[in-house]
Amino acid sequence: MSLEKLVARNIVRIRTEKGISKQEFAKNLKVDTARLRKIEKGSNLTLGMIERLAKQLHVPPATLLAKPGTTEDDLPKTNTLATAALELTKQASELLETLIRTRE
Repeated sequence: MSLEKLVARNIVRIRTEKGISKQEFAKNLKVDTARLRKIEKGSNLTLGMIERLAKQLHVPPATLLAKPGTTEDDLPKTNTLATAALELTKQASELLETLIRTRE
């Protein structure tokens, strides 16, 4: 699954879990519902928009980047997307190094 689709799936899941309608969410984001539909399909996602989405959903940006099954304890404790992305990149690098070592 692409990162865009993963983020989109997380946006819809969290918005739905919190009982926020598409119309209400679009209004709070200051976008029209057509743009929100595109965002929730994985289009028009920018880093700035991901930060805005996370803020409106009251979650750290890393939550929107998390793969299914990731718990809150697994996520970086940060509210900036750049820091979260850096932390997730470090975690991915460590996992890759472990995989390489186990195959040698």
